[in-house]
Amino acid sequence: MLNKSLLGQSPEELKEIAVGLGLPAFTAKQIAGWIYGKHVDSIDKMTNLSLDARRRLSEAYAIGCSAPVKCQRSVDGTAKYLYRTSDGHFVETVYIPDGDRATLCVSSQVGCKMGCAFCMTGRQGFVRSLSAADILNQIYSLPERDTLTNIVFMGQGEPMDNLDNVLRATEALTAPWGYAWSPKRITVSTVGLAKGLIRFLDESRCHLAISLHHPIPSDRAALMPAEKAFGIADIVALLKQYDFCRKSAHRPEGAAQRRLSFEYIVFKGINDTRRHADALIRLLDGLDCRINLIRFHDIPDTPLKGVSDEEMIALRDYLTNHGLFTTVRASRGQDIFAACGLLSTAERIKGIAVVCSVMDGSTANDLKLTADELCKKDSTVPCVSLLFAPNAVGTDYCMACTEDAAIKLSMRELCTAVNCIMNGKGGGNQLLARGKTTRTVQKSDCDMLRSYIEKVLRS
Repeated sequence: MLNKSLLGQSPEELKEIAVGLGLPAFTAKQIAGWIYGKHVDSIDKMTNLSLDARRRLSEAYAIGCSAPVKCQRSVDGTAKYLYRTSDGHFVETVYIPDGDRATLCVSSQVGCKMGCAFCMTGRQGFVRSLSAADILNQIYSLPERDTLTNIVFMGQGEPMDNLDNVLRATEALTAPWGYAWSPKRITVSTVGLAKGLIRFLDESRCHLAISLHHPIPSDRAALMPAEKAFGIADIVALLKQYDFCRKSAHRPEGAAQRRLSFEYIVFKGINDTRRHADALIRLLDGLDCRINLIRFHDIPDTPLKGVSDEEMIALRDYLTNHGLFTTVRASRGQDIFAACGLLSTAERIKGIAVVCSVMDGSTANDLKLTADELCKKDSTVPCVSLLFAPNAVGTDYCMACTEDAAIKLSMRELCTAVNCIMNGKGGGNQLLARGKTTRTVQKSDCDMLRSYIEKVLRS
């Protein structure tokens, strides 16, 4: 069993831990000092605790930190770090230096439920939410930690879908007992989940960024399925009930207020026309906010394309001239594919085994048992297996995935592939599916299916 993490625990929670282990209550303050003040990576390094106290603490707890397992560094200084969670999943963090500023883009979940068309993380499906320790470790174990000036929750996952742990993490970052940062050094982004957004607005003073990307609800829904649950018009109406303030020549006090921004990736022919600009101006009328125009980082197998720098600047100037303060976000780390999800996806699909085979003389039950065994044989190697018994038309086929492979390639997608190639009737959206083909399976069918699966897994 994994030890529980001390990272992310408040002084009150650390006091409960200490007393529960039979240690003096003041031990909690010492532990907090070692974690949030000195950033130790081992309980053994808490040298003002007795050896017995460290032993008791180590038997049930750990700091909860781990160094990144991989780093990709851009020519512009941007660095993408890959962290492995305690249960073996991967999340990405991007460090972005810019003169005397340095921003860290952190993740809040492994995978994501939102399914945005332009996001590589969404293709992974959802695995789990990160704990407060998982989130804080991205900062705690960052080699450049001491240079950070800002943190943005714009990495993998939807922060409002993991709000308990996001708020725990931001509390540790801003509380006097933690990092004691100003909340205005932190920005949390969201597609606009209603329940989480309302709670965040009521409980946090950190800056807020809304992932907008299209001003017209029906078109936004095509890019961002979350629009169907809580539309952008409703989000804007909600935001108008709260006070925001952007620093300007007229309001220099704006720096002390919570700031509101809207993120807008510009796609060629999708959201880049004068019609879209005018819709943006109407939608955000009356909100004290800014628009951040973002260049699209290409991801594999998508029809979406970005626009030229000249088109970005023209859109920025048009919006600003019509009263909507707009900036173009500098594009960083393009040579290392800094868009979130690419590195962790590549790491997760490394070593996936794809098995497509014809099993002469097998029954449906034989197929099911064999598929199960293939997937269970080595749990460290994600496996997709497609097995066929081609004795006659109407023969059975069976497909199975390990959990890791199923995250990337759903059983529904596997069934669709068989339907397209074999004209059979597919199974369902379960981990194990079985159906019947309408003709005899050939070796060429298996080769075609294997190629299809490998392409999807690596997309």
